[in-house]
Amino acid sequence: MKFLKFLLLPLLALPALILPSCSNDDPKGNTQALTIQSSLNYISVYDRTADKLTVFSGANYGVLVNLDQLTMQLNVNDLQYDSDQRAISFSLPELRMNITQTGWKLQHAETMQIQTGASTVNVANLDIDFVLRSDGLQNLVSIKFLLDSRYEITTLFTHSQFIGETKSTDIDNPAKDPFSTKQSRYLVTFDGKTKKAEVQIAYPKFLDTMPSNLGVMRFPDIPLTYTNDGFTFKISSLVPKIGNDPYPAFEITNLEGKVVAGKTLSLTFECRKFNRKVTIDGTAY
Repeated sequence: MKFLKFLLLPLLALPALILPSCSNDDPKGNTQALTIQSSLNYISVYDRTADKLTVFSGANYGVLVNLDQLTMQLNVNDLQYDSDQRAISFSLPELRMNITQTGWKLQHAETMQIQTGASTVNVANLDIDFVLRSDGLQNLVSIKFLLDSRYEITTLFTHSQFIGETKSTDIDNPAKDPFSTKQSRYLVTFDGKTKKAEVQIAYPKFLDTMPSNLGVMRFPDIPLTYTNDGFTFKISSLVPKIGNDPYPAFEITNLEGKVVAGKTLSLTFECRKFNRKVTIDGTAY
């Protein structure tokens, strides 16, 4: 099944079947390079020493995957991790990755001493995760590591996609006419400058009677709060949109959500027109 185009983010995706290099003399062999622009991410830094969370503008990442050797290499450029320190750039060595049931994963707990120009840093607990999607693409969902045994670095992608189960129940009588579906797809975007999130729903369906051709439903301008592992978002009421058209008769209330970066989405809201409470448990893909 193909997903809607708005869910496809080419800059964050790799082909699942990577073609070999055109040159047999290429020492890199069966490789693919991926670039993640700084405009597509923010850097969340939890300072263990100061017990403080700070979110900085994004870094530029380069990822090199070698399927012949089953290795992955990460290059980091212009990473800001402390307000009192200059941004740094560095390259990690090629590290062994694993092929899992859900894609590719690199977990390297050991400390690596890395040169950053005139100085060195220690990088540990490296976690990079690609998820295999049913449209034949690998989607990069996680880049995390520990810097100098002090700074917990989490990459917050501005666009995160989730699949899972959507459930709805009657607000006054939860046992009445329960509904569930795994058809809906969720895209959560956020703007680090305005600290506002938006939820986009492809194939939105909260009742059997809802039509299947509604298009993409949007919940815009939801205030967010950063957490150590992602962010939460919450609003008492909003007017949903389909495309750019608002639908005030279908007001959404009591919306609360949480994104754990690279892992999960939890989301609840109510629609009084149908007297339904909707709950979503999603997994990054």
